[in-house]
Amino acid sequence: MKRLHRALASSGNSRGFTLLEALVTMSIVAIMLGLAAPSFVSFQRSSELTTTANAFVGALATARSEALKRQLKVFVVPTTALNWAGGLTIFVDVDKNDSLTPDAADVVVAKTGAIPASIAATAYSGGAFVAFNGAGFMTTPAGAIALAGEITFTINGTTDARRVVTSPAGRMRVCKPADAGCDATTL
Repeated sequence: MKRLHRALASSGNSRGFTLLEALVTMSIVAIMLGLAAPSFVSFQRSSELTTTANAFVGALATARSEALKRQLKVFVVPTTALNWAGGLTIFVDVDKNDSLTPDAADVVVAKTGAIPASIAATAYSGGAFVAFNGAGFMTTPAGAIALAGEITFTINGTTDARRVVTSPAGRMRVCKPADAGCDATTL
């Protein structure tokens, strides 16, 4: 019994790891990181894509609610010329000239920043702006009520895409273009 006690007591004197144990541990960690990194990047890109699509839907919902609140036409336009990837500007068209007049009475409700460089926003239809009238319906440049799916955006990532589909009544949804029922005519 005393020998067992001495053997156990002497085993407590060992300190640290051997060089071989440390190298094996670092090799296993390196292999695990090598396997996990590509899936993490893919997850990050998918997350950026979903966030961008949801932010666009949020901007449209904000514009619609402002139109209902103020009973005026509210626009969502690209901040930089016709480049939707450069960010969005939401404004109330107080002077009713269908364009943002910064020095006039037009009210800028919100501006968003540019989307990540790995994502591209493409307008399928609707062109240079999205507008809601005072009743909350989407309108065309001529002021007519937009048709279902008339304003549809596709947001493309490196390996995947999301589509924002709208209805004339202002209902919006995000879907994957490859899914059944995710086209400009189906809401």
